[in-house]
Amino acid sequence: MPYLRDVICLQIPRSLENLRTAIEKRVELFGAQYIAFGVFGILNYPIFYLIWFYYNTESYESLFLRSLATLLCLLLLLKNYWPKKLKSWLPVYWYFTLIFCLPFFFFFMLFKNHASNVWLMSSNTILFWLLLMVDWVSYVFVFSIGFILACIFYIITTPEFSFDIHEWWGIAAQFIASFIVVLFFAHKKQVFDKQQLKAMSSMGGMIAHEIRTPLAAIKITLDSWKTHFFQLIKGYKIYASEHDDTTLRPDRLEAIEKAFDGMKRSVGYADNTIHTILTGFHYAAANHVDEIKSFDINNTIQSAIEQFPFNEEERSLVKFNINPPVQALGNPVIIIHVLHNLLKNSLHVIKEAGKGTISIWVEQNKAKVYLYFEDNAKGISKKHIKHIFEPFYTTKKETAASIGLGLYFCRLALERMKAEIFCDSREGKYTRFTIILQKAKNNN
Repeated sequence: MPYLRDVICLQIPRSLENLRTAIEKRVELFGAQYIAFGVFGILNYPIFYLIWFYYNTESYESLFLRSLATLLCLLLLLKNYWPKKLKSWLPVYWYFTLIFCLPFFFFFMLFKNHASNVWLMSSNTILFWLLLMVDWVSYVFVFSIGFILACIFYIITTPEFSFDIHEWWGIAAQFIASFIVVLFFAHKKQVFDKQQLKAMSSMGGMIAHEIRTPLAAIKITLDSWKTHFFQLIKGYKIYASEHDDTTLRPDRLEAIEKAFDGMKRSVGYADNTIHTILTGFHYAAANHVDEIKSFDINNTIQSAIEQFPFNEEERSLVKFNINPPVQALGNPVIIIHVLHNLLKNSLHVIKEAGKGTISIWVEQNKAKVYLYFEDNAKGISKKHIKHIFEPFYTTKKETAASIGLGLYFCRLALERMKAEIFCDSREGKYTRFTIILQKAKNNN
């Protein structure tokens, strides 16, 4: 009994939470047509009930199933009014609605109507339609669950049920063929998307090489000029004081000296940006992370801050209090890559808002390490926050300063090393990213 109680109280909730997290990731990466499908549902299921009820009285119909499908779709339309605690389960509800409204409903009706031509065409159509709703792995899951439930429910509600293989084998073969074709093209699409990323990575590497070479030359030239230029300035100041020369005012001289540091920072920022983009492409195209090891998260954060090309004003905006050593499992290079993306985005928002600071801190429990990154510039609206991890999504269209891949690459890279990243924001107040890592076993 104690074992059964542990299973009920611990294992089942944990399994449900893992399922919710897995579905949430799938939905965030692929997207979800909540509103479009909701509108379709509340129109399609009632209208076609009336059509079949009045114009095809011999066909089987179910007001209960159509009403339930309509209600599920209506709740999708009202998702913005859900209680906050329930909204985290919206992706799971989305999958449940798809299972019920598409494969379950259409195949159950197909069986009940003895594979009539109308329901054959409708069921075949949803095979392809479902592909537009989810990725290919989710497609297999949603379709399989819906089809199996349709079969079970049909057998339970049909007292005179008997299976005649001669009646159904042709129909079964047709659907199996359609399913395989759909699955083939869905998988091909995912492979094609991955090949696109690899092609972009290769092209980015070539472009980076061509850009980095002159950047390195500029940096070397600036260092050389700075050394000799200051000697010239020193000589000019002696000459100016002896001959009362005011050709270059003191403020001009100071501006020229600062210009060298500004140019050097710009070169460093450009080089850092190229490195960040290429790192993102690398982890997006790869299937795994090169090295997973135990590392000190505080030292890694400190390194990320030291390596980022701040100017003096920007560096003063970042606050990080080093805590006692915390060992996490992962790849420190990826953490630095993610933090550089977050720093770049937050500094852009702070500059845009004209206010704000950045706070970074670490917390831990027995199994996890939590890295928090927060800025209090202006927050992210509810309209945008659900899309920030999607590829090519950006709110910087007016300046073309981003192609919308930074956070997408960050999530992919973290997932490769079994870590997670989440975003919480309150518009006008703050934006907080939480990176969750596995805790190293040698931690106290």
